[in-house]
Amino acid sequence: MDIIKEILEDLKNVTLEELLDDPHLDVMKKQKSIKYYVTMTDKFMSGWGMAKNKINKLVIECETYKEAEIVERNALNRSDMKNVNVRSTRPYYNQNHYFVSWHDKNDYQNFFKPGAF
Repeated sequence: MDIIKEILEDLKNVTLEELLDDPHLDVMKKQKSIKYYVTMTDKFMSGWGMAKNKINKLVIECETYKEAEIVERNALNRSDMKNVNVRSTRPYYNQNHYFVSWHDKNDYQNFFKPGAF
């Protein structure tokens, strides 16, 4: 509790300009803009059609970690999806071995609804 009082006391002497120039603010802005990716293997679509002789990977881009958790849970509830993962870096797959389709909440809305699958 004493540390909170000290911080509040220090903030009384800080101007808005000084707060906005704080390098920690840049870090917080960058962290807020991090996207999350839920990756999965589509067992049903792998090996034929556009993914002939390849593994079909589905990547769903999420704006927040909470969205990614919902998408992950829905994917895990589908029997046609395996190797479901959440990551904060954009995945790369060798196109000689993988057919990758990229999606987000605009075209895969049901994945973003809790308990949809």
